[in-house]
Amino acid sequence: MQTSFLPQPAGAIPGVDLRDRWGTPEGVIAAPLQLFRADTFDLDAAAEPLRAWSPYYIGAETNALAVDWRPYARKVLHPLVWLNPPFSKYGGGKSRWIDKAVSASRKEQLIVCLYLPGYADYEVAALDGYTDCRITMVGRVSHSPPPGVEAGHPDRHQHAIHVFTPHDLRLPPLLAWDWRRRAWVGRTP
Repeated sequence: MQTSFLPQPAGAIPGVDLRDRWGTPEGVIAAPLQLFRADTFDLDAAAEPLRAWSPYYIGAETNALAVDWRPYARKVLHPLVWLNPPFSKYGGGKSRWIDKAVSASRKEQLIVCLYLPGYADYEVAALDGYTDCRITMVGRVSHSPPPGVEAGHPDRHQHAIHVFTPHDLRLPPLLAWDWRRRAWVGRTP
């Protein structure tokens, strides 16, 4: 029996972590789409139906940590994948999702854009050997609250998108993105 990687709606089961259900703002999503000159992602690898950033997504009924992602994607050659996974202990934990993102990019030839809200310096150092490009968000990011939760203040932590690519694609190693203005800051790709 497969287990779901997303928590059930609030109130359905004890122990639901609502932090797993906050949505990614469109201004953050725009960075990798602009970087790869795409109008949409070929797959959202961990999505709720109403918050998916692609018509092709892996929902709660499938354990995205346990399946190959390529069959779920819209196109075959280097599909562009968005991943803002549930990082709580109920969602599988941060290290398992990072391992899956690296594995999917190398083994399945996917371009994986892993969103890490509020990452710490030690996490960035651990990822630097695997990340092909890091897009740092400029400004405090305001996430979309889950249904029934009041919006809070913008997050005080630094956020970034780590891009993992197949070995034949090359990107600048570090970029900065103003998610409110939807524009590159400083060096542009």
